[in-house]
Amino acid sequence: MKQIIPCLCFFLFSFTFLSAQVLKGKVVSSNGEPVSNATVYIHEITSGIVADEQGKFQIKLNPGTYTCDFRSIGFEAQTKTIDIKSTGAEIQIVLVDKPLNLKEVIITRSKEDPAYQIMRQAIARAPFHLYQVSSFTSDNYLKGSAKIEKIPGLMKMMINDKKILSLIGKLLVLESQNEISYQSPSRYTQKVIAYKSSIPKEMEPKGGIRIPTSSIYEPVFMDEISPLSPQAFRYYKFKLEDIFTSGNYQVNKIKITPKVNSSKLFSGYIYILNGNWSVYSVDFSETELGTVTRTKIDYHEVRPDVFLPITYEMNATIGTMGVKGYGRFYSSVKYKNIKLNESANQAKSPKIMVKATQPSLSKKQQKTLDKITELSAKEKVTTKDAIKLARLSASVIEPEELKERRESLEIKNVELVKMEIDSMATKRDSTFWEDVRNVPLQVDEAKSLSQKDSMDLSGSVKTTNNSIEINLGRSGRSNNLLSGGSIGLGGSTRLHYNGLMQGLLKEYNFVDGFWFGQTLTLKTNTTKTNSLSISPSVYYTTARKSLVWTLDGSYQYSPIRKGLFSFSAGNTSEDIQQSNGTSRFINSVSSLFFGDNVIRFYQRKYLFAENQIDISNGLRLTTGAAYENRLLLSNQTNYHFWGNSPRPNSPSSAYTTDFPENYATTVWMKMEYTPFFRYRIRDGRKEYVSSAYPTFTADYKKTMNLLNKTEQASYDRLSLSVRQSLKLSEFDKLTYNISAGTFLTKKKLYAPDLKYFSTSPLFITEKSFDATFSLLDNYSNSHSRWLAAHVNWSSDYLLLKRISFLQTYLFNESLQVRSYWSEQNKSPYTEIGYSIGFSNLGRLGVFGAFDGSKYKSTGIKLSIPLFFSFR
Repeated sequence: MKQIIPCLCFFLFSFTFLSAQVLKGKVVSSNGEPVSNATVYIHEITSGIVADEQGKFQIKLNPGTYTCDFRSIGFEAQTKTIDIKSTGAEIQIVLVDKPLNLKEVIITRSKEDPAYQIMRQAIARAPFHLYQVSSFTSDNYLKGSAKIEKIPGLMKMMINDKKILSLIGKLLVLESQNEISYQSPSRYTQKVIAYKSSIPKEMEPKGGIRIPTSSIYEPVFMDEISPLSPQAFRYYKFKLEDIFTSGNYQVNKIKITPKVNSSKLFSGYIYILNGNWSVYSVDFSETELGTVTRTKIDYHEVRPDVFLPITYEMNATIGTMGVKGYGRFYSSVKYKNIKLNESANQAKSPKIMVKATQPSLSKKQQKTLDKITELSAKEKVTTKDAIKLARLSASVIEPEELKERRESLEIKNVELVKMEIDSMATKRDSTFWEDVRNVPLQVDEAKSLSQKDSMDLSGSVKTTNNSIEINLGRSGRSNNLLSGGSIGLGGSTRLHYNGLMQGLLKEYNFVDGFWFGQTLTLKTNTTKTNSLSISPSVYYTTARKSLVWTLDGSYQYSPIRKGLFSFSAGNTSEDIQQSNGTSRFINSVSSLFFGDNVIRFYQRKYLFAENQIDISNGLRLTTGAAYENRLLLSNQTNYHFWGNSPRPNSPSSAYTTDFPENYATTVWMKMEYTPFFRYRIRDGRKEYVSSAYPTFTADYKKTMNLLNKTEQASYDRLSLSVRQSLKLSEFDKLTYNISAGTFLTKKKLYAPDLKYFSTSPLFITEKSFDATFSLLDNYSNSHSRWLAAHVNWSSDYLLLKRISFLQTYLFNESLQVRSYWSEQNKSPYTEIGYSIGFSNLGRLGVFGAFDGSKYKSTGIKLSIPLFFSFR
């Protein structure tokens, strides 16, 4: 026992002596002012720390000697050796202002700023740096805080939950300690070791704060266009502002200025290492809807010639739609177990890395490697060379997983960050936090963490990974007779009804009068992926004093082949031009208020059936058949508030003479093909996403003489079309739709059988300007051969948006050209227009019309598809 006690005392003493001690410090300038958010890097433990706004930092270290780098933008970097004893250490670091070495910034004979040559080298080698590390593990400390200081009075009135309003003016803080595992190319496992927050439990982002996963070397960085994107020279201007030395490297400070004011572009500075062409630091700002976010990331040499981010700092000043506030985010990284795609010496040459990653090269790969070697050896790299070198390097160095993912037509939802939460994460005590916290808590942050509230916010708040959605107003749509709603009938079956406000008074026109009635919809899931919908409607028309009714249904089946069977029957009034004319809602308003009836109706008694299914990926087959009994109607009322007397229900006298009661039995087949159509599987169903190729369509329609009737439609019609949407740049898009067709036979044609062009002659339309004629009268048609084309160029910066003070606004601009020719016309009809608006949600445009080369008319039009989508 006498021997055990001294041994035990010695063990306890040794444990105390060897346990981690606290290194506390403060970074100040030469005049004693705190250097906010300075970066501290400790070589021996491969760890970065970001100081707070007062320049303070802290970290637990075992006793020993450590080499620490201290740096901040605008100051000379310092390297110091610090001895940590058993009592810890407290230091103050003075950083000296760094003078600009302007004498070293030399403009070349071509008057090009040297920054462009530096950026070309960095862009050319971006793929190499992106895939330089194959895996690592790290410890990450994250801290975020935010405060909403003010919201507009109207928004306050819209938020019914007073508990949410009570958060205004309160600081909300969240911090976590995480263990990160990274596997190239883009897989992260984030294990939350400790988690602490003052955010109400109901509002906490699920799993806490996600680690930053975006890389500056990718074309898109943090959802913005990276300055190291191969297309960067299209969007940014560069200027070399300083050259300084850091360790063994020369650092180039390059100012980044966006060519246009866009929320997709950064402004600020990027620091590039000369020769290595790695990123040393970034200091970016971005502005979106009045909110300014500044992002600072410092990189350090964690292995010879390998630079990885060691600290992140983001500060946001919120100023969107009258909401005022701020947010802050800090992260420090301590790397462990870094594994490279090649040895440290190989990092100096993309050629060597290619050989290391591809030990056995094909002839094509060898040719690519030779071209990379040739371009890399150039002393002066052109923009074309840089883009080509980046592309070639990526083609060889890029991991096979990414190649397969990109080449596959199926877009799989890859979870970039897999979250794991330790069972003790929320139970860590203050001692644990003192050990891991390397950014001291401010007084207000400590107070906030000690006063966490819990509040019942069910229905008012919805949280996702890194977002919080707050419902303004009621949490759900109420079910009542006025507004409508849905009723559960058990299982997955629901009955939807429009309510009295939307369903009772559906329409008004001079043929039918007012429509009074209701529409019901019954929906049920027959399996997890198949569903059936049946929708009957019955309305009484006050002018014709008769019932109109329809019965519509659809069945979704074969989810991977997107099977859809539709059927319909009814006795109703129909537009002669059908879906190519003015909407019935706009006609109702125009007729009732102004006496301007632009739709001509006929009575349609019909049966309809159609099936759509994918034969293979991108190849869709549609087949269908319909029977119709058709009769031209006449106006039964002329009631309206203002305006002239209504026109007769006939576009021209020809329709009256050529429109006796007639019948049509029609069959059709349509093939639609989009090569290499990418898709994703969502909830077991296939959804098409995009293709780099056009969509080709062939549509054949034929009437069948199955009835013993004299007045029967008899014709064969074939139409072909090609359409595509091309992304010209991040801000420009070109869409086109070209179609042609002919009546192969036309023994008997009635008004509904003609080929009608899409028109919207009134000032307001629900149609997009991309696909309609704005100045062409309704019922413009072809009964023989025709050719039509619609071309639209949409740009965020076309004419008005080139003016700098207008670039902060979100509208975009478009140029539209559309034209059609039909055999019965002598010359083609063309419209040329310019519009401004918000994509296809709402636009205002001015258009000019021409018959051949002869000017015809000019008009101003308003397109608001978004408004009509809510009806």
